[in-house]
Amino acid sequence: MRCAAAALAVALIAAVAAATAAGSPAAGTCARRGAPPFLDAVGSRCPFVRIDPSPPLEVRGETVDTELNLRRRGASYSILFYAAWCPFSSKLRPIFGTLSTMYPQIHHFTVEESSATPSLFSRYGVRGFPAILLVNETTMVRYRGSKDLNSLVDFYKETTGLDPIAYIDVVEQESTGSLSSVMPWDRSIREMAKDEMYLLVAVLFIIVKGSVGDQTSSWNEP
Repeated sequence: MRCAAAALAVALIAAVAAATAAGSPAAGTCARRGAPPFLDAVGSRCPFVRIDPSPPLEVRGETVDTELNLRRRGASYSILFYAAWCPFSSKLRPIFGTLSTMYPQIHHFTVEESSATPSLFSRYGVRGFPAILLVNETTMVRYRGSKDLNSLVDFYKETTGLDPIAYIDVVEQESTGSLSSVMPWDRSIREMAKDEMYLLVAVLFIIVKGSVGDQTSSWNEP
């Protein structure tokens, strides 16, 4: 039985190593605090990485007109129209900043009510604050759903077909004021096997070593 377990563990190690070799390496790594010594020997992967915030650009109304009239080929734009006096705007602005960091491939602008003319708001169908407009070469869509991060990410995916480069841990963002803590959501088993290869190999190595050690001890018994 122990020999069979050892053989299975060796096979699993080989399979994990092959899966890792076939894929690309993880984007970021970090040491785990308080990790056992054997993990230090083989290295460890951390599910949290650090990225630089990519805040939206605060612009005036005429800048929005210029950018949207140009609509560079392949470019997408997201514009938040807000009012400084509006509490709903104050609540949405940090979420919009988080979206800007999650989607650096989309140009994010913010326009405050006093920096644009009423005709601009009428032109883009803005009748209240806050309002988000997502624009690409052929489409201009105003967001009308819930103002939470998950709903907005779904809207981005559905409208642009783009995935975020990472998922911000909004709870930590709100408590620390930092946009640098990122959590990779929706990870498949295969992806986890790639990212956690060193940990899996270390654990399986210990299993194999323990099984072989027990078998050797039984052989040496009189």
